[in-house]
Amino acid sequence: MAINYPGKVPFLAAIDLANGDIQHLTDIKGAALFYVSSIIYDEIGDKIYFTTDNNAQRDLNSFDLKTKKVRLLNEDARFGDLALNPVDKSIWGVKHDNGFSTIIKMIENDTTDDNSIPYSSTFDGMITLRYGDDVFDMDISPDGKYLSAAVSDYKGTQKLILYEIDAFTGFESKSQVLFDFDDASPQSFRFTKDGKYLIGTSYFSGISNVYRIDLSTFDGEGEGVEVMSNAATGFFRPVLLDSSRLFVFEYKSKGFQPSIIANEPVDALSSINFLGTKTAETHNFVKEWYTKRPSQGQGQASDDSISSETIVYRSGKEFQLTAAYPTLVGYQNFMGVGYKFNFSDPLGFTEMNLSFSYTPTQWFNSLSEDPFESNILADDETFHASIDFAAGNFFYRLAYNPADFYDLFGPTKRSRKGISGGIDWGTSLIWNPPITLFLDLGLSGFYGLEKSNDFQQLSYAGFDGNLYFDFYSALSYSYIKNSIGAVDDEKGITASLEASTAYTAGGVYPSLVGNLDFGIPLPINHTSIWLRTAVGKSFTNDLNPFTRYGFAAFGNNYIDSWNAKQYRGTYAFPGLTYYDNRYIESRDFGKLMLDVLLPPIRYKKLGFFNLFANWTQASVFASVLYSQNYEAGGGKNQQYFILGLPHPLGKSFDDPIWTDTFVNFGAQIDTRVVLFSLLPSTISIGMARAYDIINEDSYDEFMISLKLLN
Repeated sequence: MAINYPGKVPFLAAIDLANGDIQHLTDIKGAALFYVSSIIYDEIGDKIYFTTDNNAQRDLNSFDLKTKKVRLLNEDARFGDLALNPVDKSIWGVKHDNGFSTIIKMIENDTTDDNSIPYSSTFDGMITLRYGDDVFDMDISPDGKYLSAAVSDYKGTQKLILYEIDAFTGFESKSQVLFDFDDASPQSFRFTKDGKYLIGTSYFSGISNVYRIDLSTFDGEGEGVEVMSNAATGFFRPVLLDSSRLFVFEYKSKGFQPSIIANEPVDALSSINFLGTKTAETHNFVKEWYTKRPSQGQGQASDDSISSETIVYRSGKEFQLTAAYPTLVGYQNFMGVGYKFNFSDPLGFTEMNLSFSYTPTQWFNSLSEDPFESNILADDETFHASIDFAAGNFFYRLAYNPADFYDLFGPTKRSRKGISGGIDWGTSLIWNPPITLFLDLGLSGFYGLEKSNDFQQLSYAGFDGNLYFDFYSALSYSYIKNSIGAVDDEKGITASLEASTAYTAGGVYPSLVGNLDFGIPLPINHTSIWLRTAVGKSFTNDLNPFTRYGFAAFGNNYIDSWNAKQYRGTYAFPGLTYYDNRYIESRDFGKLMLDVLLPPIRYKKLGFFNLFANWTQASVFASVLYSQNYEAGGGKNQQYFILGLPHPLGKSFDDPIWTDTFVNFGAQIDTRVVLFSLLPSTISIGMARAYDIINEDSYDEFMISLKLLN
């Protein structure tokens, strides 16, 4: 069976009928919400066949119950509702294409090669149903002669039909209606091992009950149909265990409960009253409240009135102004006003954003005062402009003294002095969600930099006259699995590797940064633990804005648009703020974080009609950072010599390698709030303490942030 319930990543399972214990067999990649996966069991081969990527292009897999190994048999097979023919071991299924449902057959092996993968060949279409009809929940009789299936038409009528397998011709078949369930879907009807009965469920009485059809006496009108249960909440997926017992899933308030009921017909069957039906019986006029089909009544569509002309969509011709609005911006310790223009085609294939702003020298921003920024704004920094253009896989950008709305609030500053521009290109090398692998390439240019483009706490005087070029390439891999109700990633792995090379004044400055995160769920629902690692190296001792790394702070602004949990970032280090008199500057580094996600608290009713909270989740973390920097002539190592103190690491005063070790621990609480039912935001509160192990100093940070509109 396939299981998908809150707090557990979807998985294939086996239930011990003696004690009810559930054994985890293997995770199911890309589980569907309700049906989870289409599965069949080969009793002779002791194998389970199941589908993954159930919300995309399904894959066919096998799980060997003897070896406990999973094998991918047919990738992107794109069929479900599996059924196994026990005679020739062929796997049958349903394939949908352009509104048509086709019953297909895939043989076990069509080659003499013993090492070939079974069920990896192409399929044969046995019959395609007429347009508007759909087929599901199939099974094949033990003798391999008959196929049972639920079939629904465009009006919603659903029937259980028995097909003769040998009569399939592609578009014709021989079939018999076992029972017309009207608009109550027949579900999970399966042949008994002796082939005499079909047992399944239906909402025919308003509640899902178990029904048995005697294949020797049925007449399509109800003869031979027996009711096997009178459920209060509903039974599902019945399996005949022996002559006296049926295994069923009973619906309970917390989900489906495996249960056993007697294998015998019941004398009475309760029904429920549908309020909609009762209303229609007493108020006839509501029966006219339905949307007519185009073929009904006046104004019906005809072939002559329908245009079949095909034209090529060209985004350039549809490119137009979509929005223009005034803006407020922050730049260093100042604020300004501006205007922004958005251009796009209707499908979003091509987009352009153009913004201009002006920062008066008198408009000091006390909300985001950085003591390391100048309180005097130069005349050539009062004007700001930026343009970015996206088309296909390419992204182009150009900026002059770029300003940012979120710099109004700080403490993280993304505005920079100077001119910058670049071209970025990205593509997916693997797109098999949740497995993805992205490749990104980019070339950027900078002129007039007074500090690092990436690290606001690292300033470098004397480099604002240099023209820099920076080429980067990055690979990003992700395989994340979550359970129903997850508010954060619960299990999986992410990894990235970025190589960059800066060039200026004839010098080349390469660097490399890698990340690897690994998480596993804990026994408590929606609780997991993650190990997050990062390493980086600059392959030069020279100092400039592109050869050093900086670490500081949670990273969240008081009002922000970035991820709420920025403390997980490679260069975040909660506890040590941007404004402390101590900062971390590294040529080489290694970082290790342990991150524990606690279960969320969910709110049934907290707030008002147009502003309410969904959940609150806490996380606790601790990390250690090892840093090395190069300073010719001894740098910071000289301070011990000047003060007459022994160096804690035993280094000489002129050693150019300065080593730091920092640790921190902290916690963050995130609360999801929703405005007008559709606009979610996140309120985050965090506290952390950082320790400088070598200098025996400690630092504290408190963070509060509102992430606007996810």
